Amino acid sequence: MAVDANVIIFARIREEIAKGKTVKSAIDIGYKKATSAIVDGNVTTLIAAESTGAICGLGMRIKALANSYETAPMLLYIIIVGIIGMLAEKILKYFERKLTSWQEKREI
Repeated sequence: MAVDANVIIFARIREEIAKGKTVKSAIDIGYKKATSAIVDGNVTTLIAAESTGAICGLGMRIKALANSYETAPMLLYIIIVGIIGMLAEKILKYFERKLTSWQEKREI
């Protein structure tokens, strides 16, 4: 994921430079814009890892139910994983705003 994060950050910086921003401003804005994409990618990786490599938990239950005809519990577990992912994203964005509030003040 670190290589992907660097690629995302570089692409955002390059976009800002193309808009005519200074290098320092482009770096600041590029990091800020890339953060949410990087966090989303990491959360998605975490959920996928839990679903494929687990020996217990929701991912294992979904895999076990995939071979049976019980679709209702499987859909319920998939919805629960989706809700957990959405909540994790909201929590991470909240902490991102709180921990990087100094960046917003610097841009104004």
